[in-house]
Amino acid sequence: MTKHDEILSCLVILRHEGTQNFLILWQENKLMVSEYFSKLKTQFSTLSRINKYTIAATAFVLWLAIFDSHSFATQYKLSKTVNKLEAEKASYAEKLDIAIKDKLELENNKAKFAREKFLFHKDNEEIIVIQNQDNQD
Repeated sequence: MTKHDEILSCLVILRHEGTQNFLILWQENKLMVSEYFSKLKTQFSTLSRINKYTIAATAFVLWLAIFDSHSFATQYKLSKTVNKLEAEKASYAEKLDIAIKDKLELENNKAKFAREKFLFHKDNEEIIVIQNQDNQD
């Protein structure tokens, strides 16, 4: 039987037998009970100190991870948005390069540009459009 079990059995007996027996048992087991509770107190104070800091650190991490404006979910959404915007930026940069080339071609030879892009022709001409199989626009 462990000390813990002995103390519990003493407390149960004390509860049923009344206050006079309580005093006798208390005097006999006073040292054992005080040792047990002092050990329990030191163990609890050490655990509670660790638990206080652990609980505080856990609460802080949860606050940052879930409730803060810089939470993981917010950061993920912002990262997706940044990637999407960077892809759009690259697409617009390519379209801008094409538009600049078309502008230079238009400035250099307006008639050729109008004939190729918009299929303009003179009154006595016929236009025959030949397209490649892989390059159909």
